[in-house]
Amino acid sequence: MSQIQRDLSQETKLLQKRLEKELIKKHELEDRIDVLLRDKLSATKTSAYVKKMATNVHDQSRELEAQAAVLENTLANDALEVARIRAETKVMEEQVQGLESEITKRAEDFASLQQKIKQANLTVQRKQNHIDALNRKLQHLLKDTGGVELGPLEIMRNHLIKSIAAKQEEISTLEQQWLREQTELMNRVKEKENLAEELSRQQVCLAVLNRKKLRLDSEINNIEKEKTRLNRDLVQLQNSMVRLNKRIFEQRSSGTALEQENRLAEEDFMRRIREKETQAVETEAQLEDAVREKEDLLAELLETERHILLWEKRVQLVNEARQAVDSASGLAELRAIRVEIHRMEARKAQIARQQEQLIQALEKSVQKRDSIITRNECAKSVKAKETLTKNTLLREIEDLRTKILDYKKAIGEFDEESERLEAESKRLESDLEAKYCACEAVRKRSVELTKQLQQLAEYRQKNLIELQMRQHASRYWEQVLAGRYRRICPTRQAARSERERQIGRMRSMLAVVDRLISEFPMVKHDLSVVRQILTEKLEKEENSDAMESQTDRTE
Repeated sequence: MSQIQRDLSQETKLLQKRLEKELIKKHELEDRIDVLLRDKLSATKTSAYVKKMATNVHDQSRELEAQAAVLENTLANDALEVARIRAETKVMEEQVQGLESEITKRAEDFASLQQKIKQANLTVQRKQNHIDALNRKLQHLLKDTGGVELGPLEIMRNHLIKSIAAKQEEISTLEQQWLREQTELMNRVKEKENLAEELSRQQVCLAVLNRKKLRLDSEINNIEKEKTRLNRDLVQLQNSMVRLNKRIFEQRSSGTALEQENRLAEEDFMRRIREKETQAVETEAQLEDAVREKEDLLAELLETERHILLWEKRVQLVNEARQAVDSASGLAELRAIRVEIHRMEARKAQIARQQEQLIQALEKSVQKRDSIITRNECAKSVKAKETLTKNTLLREIEDLRTKILDYKKAIGEFDEESERLEAESKRLESDLEAKYCACEAVRKRSVELTKQLQQLAEYRQKNLIELQMRQHASRYWEQVLAGRYRRICPTRQAARSERERQIGRMRSMLAVVDRLISEFPMVKHDLSVVRQILTEKLEKEENSDAMESQTDRTE
């Protein structure tokens, strides 16, 4: 059985080591998954995973807190059990000390009684020898005298015989007292042995409870470490989630800002282009109007110059005619010509002024044309620059799109990697469940073997008690065979009353054991052997009593 226990303990240790290794691998794999997900998963999946991990961590922390509470309760119960066992051991030690002192006292009384019995035996032997000598003398005297007469010696002899009988009765009573005290001493020794065994068993239970307490303390420490590690992981995950949210918000804000700037720039460019186009159309219309006005002014100027030439010819003809004609005859006509000349001169001055105005307007139109050309050139250069800026923005947008596609591709790869890791974790979980089932089977087997060992130990204890009882009975039978046994109950009625008293005593002891089992269930295993022995012996006694009663009735 010890070899089987050692094999089971070795198997359990190996399974515990393998479970610890699998748990370490699982934790490492979870750490790797956390790192990969923290570094590579997208924002939504990362936030969902972080929430899931947070809930798992919270659930695990709640479970660990519940386990810690259960362990604290078990520790408190164990502490109470240890205190109760210590109190019981203390009480038992005091009882053992009292029994030892009582045993020593009874041993001293027994030694004194033995000494008294020896002295009484010696006195009886001396008196018997003296009586024998006196009997021999009496026989010689009777032979010599030839008759029997009661003399003082005969009276002394009868008195000595009576005293010898009284001494023998006293010796028998002392022997019976010695036997009773011997049986009481044996009971005390047996009770002392039982108390010593109970004390050793309680000490073993105390050591087991201490080891259990140490194991529970180590488990609590491991649970606390696991809890702190999970809290630390939770804080790290929360920090990483906050950083990822910040980065996502920054990227989204930057993307929205870029989109808004791009849209505003496009709108501004289109508005400017439209304004420049309208300005160009207006300037072209103004240019055409100025060209037409210039052509009109040139035509009018040519017409005016032609009129001036005509008038100059007329003036020349008039001068020639005035020289040729008499001044008297042509005075009215001269006046008219002078008026016409004055009018023509005024007209000429007006035409000159109009010419100057036309020249100024022409110069202004030329300047305006030059300014329009320069403005068109500036508009073309600005448009080229604006086109270049728009192209760069479009290029940046395309770059961003390619980056987004790359990110989506990376996210797909990371999803595949996460699915592979999840499959790996599921496989490890299935392996762990299989190992756990195997461990449970081994544990059940160990429990069954432990139960068998307990049953064998109970059977061994029962056999030991029966062996002690039979040894005790064999001593009495040896005393009977040797003729040294004296019955405590000389009559059948006294034996029957003593037997009934013993049966009542066993019933009271059985009631005490049942009450102890009902009030203290933790000692049920220890008292089961005693209860079984008492019930079997009581049933045997009742059966034998019933058989005796039937035999009495038949007689």
